[in-house]
Amino acid sequence: MEKYVTQLIEDIMDAAKWAPERFEFSTNDEEFMGQIVEAESAPPISSEKLMGLMHIQFPPSEKLTIRQMMDINKAIERTFAAFRMYIELPEAVPIPLRYELIRDLFKEKFHLIKGMNHHFDFCSGDCEPCAIADYCKINIENKKKNG
Repeated sequence: MEKYVTQLIEDIMDAAKWAPERFEFSTNDEEFMGQIVEAESAPPISSEKLMGLMHIQFPPSEKLTIRQMMDINKAIERTFAAFRMYIELPEAVPIPLRYELIRDLFKEKFHLIKGMNHHFDFCSGDCEPCAIADYCKINIENKKKNG
């Protein structure tokens, strides 16, 4: 598995080359509005089309060591940053859960807006079914307040 993980990390890091060039919005109001409309109407795109990576390439956490999951997560976060996508999870989230949450992003389509950052915080606003509720500062504070 180590050889596969090494190759996977290389593929993840290599995907950064597909990141679009930095985009600057126009200072002309009319052009700016046109850029916003164009960006917002862009269709969602799969991770495969965006960066050549698919969910199936990522082994389930049970098949990896903690070190391997950490290394894969770090590579994904670096590559996502090249696409102006950022993963925001509480530090206390256990590595296997962190890995699975990040891995599952590759099942979804991304709706990226040119020139804007995209943040994955894994929060729907509903704490009850949330996978990270036990590690979320807001949920923990609410539980303390509500006894």
